Parts: sequence; C-alpha cells; structure tokens
Amino acid sequence: MNENLTPWFPANTRPVRSGMYRIQDYTLNCGCCWIDARWDGKHWFTDLFTKGSFSNRLIRGQVKRWRGLATTPKETT
Repeated sequence: MNENLTPWFPANTRPVRSGMYRIQDYTLNCGCCWIDARWDGKHWFTDLFTKGSFSNRLIRGQVKRWRGLATTPKETT
C-alpha cells in the first residue's frame, strides 16, 4: 500500500479540501484501479472525455469511494 495516500473513504464522506483525488466509481469492479478526479468542495469532475480539462461532472451516486494524499502537500514557490 502507498503510505503517502489515505485509505479509501466511502463517497458519503466528503474530502476536507478541494483538489485532486483518486476515485472509484461503480464501473470498476476491482480494488486496484482508479480514476483521477477533482473535488471542488461540492462536486467531482473528471477528464475522461477531454484529457487535462477536468470539466466532466460526475452525477451524485456515481462515485463509490475516494482517496487522497495522507499529508498536506508542500507549497511550491
């Protein structure tokens, strides 16, 4: 297991911070695969149709679980 990442949280537990996360939706039937997604504080967005844009909003109930960084990221200057 990657010690830099949190354990998986269920979708009804919302992330504390906006940012990038790994999510699993109900199309993934394994525990090893994930989709990169952005959390804006209210909704999940992916770039599944337009790489790099993270403009595709996931509908409520589509996300099964999520995980993020286990520590606060360092500021870049």
